Amino acid sequence: SGGVYTASLSSSVAGLKHVSVSVGGAAVPAGGNTVAEFVGEKTTNKIDVTLLLSTARQGNLQVAYGHGFRPGEQVSGLLEPGSVYLGTQIADAQGDVVFNIQLPDNLSLGTHTVTLTGTGSGSASRQFQVVANDKAGKPKDNGLAYTGIDVSGLLGLGLVLIAMALWAVAGRRMLRRENDSH
Repeated sequence: SGGVYTASLSSSVAGLKHVSVSVGGAAVPAGGNTVAEFVGEKTTNKIDVTLLLSTARQGNLQVAYGHGFRPGEQVSGLLEPGSVYLGTQIADAQGDVVFNIQLPDNLSLGTHTVTLTGTGSGSASRQFQVVANDKAGKPKDNGLAYTGIDVSGLLGLGLVLIAMALWAVAGRRMLRRENDSH
């Protein structure tokens, strides 16, 4: 009675707080005649978006990770400019979502913004840069190493070798005809 007591806050669900009070080491039963005054500010989830790539090429895969949503909450994604709707995901038990974004080959160059919006938690955005896909005629760079080779040099070498072989055969035939005629 009349003492100062300490309360601890914990949460098993993002955004929800549970207060347990103990007096003299014994838990105060629910519904007991204990008066408690809480001073402090309301805590809220901090929604955040992180991106796999800070700079992405046209036609590549970008991944957006959302954190801090309410578990089970529906989260929608939007890519700007152009208002490209990315669909919806359901936040997992930790309040996380993942959006795999296949960037169009003709996506405009420059700054783009991914915005993830929860039905109740609010929204968060993150920007990234889009640059030209400079591998014209080669397979798309989806973040993997390019392991092919440029065969144009080999093709030229092959044509030269074929021409030399034909020249050698033609030369032998001419020598044979000369020897046969003598």
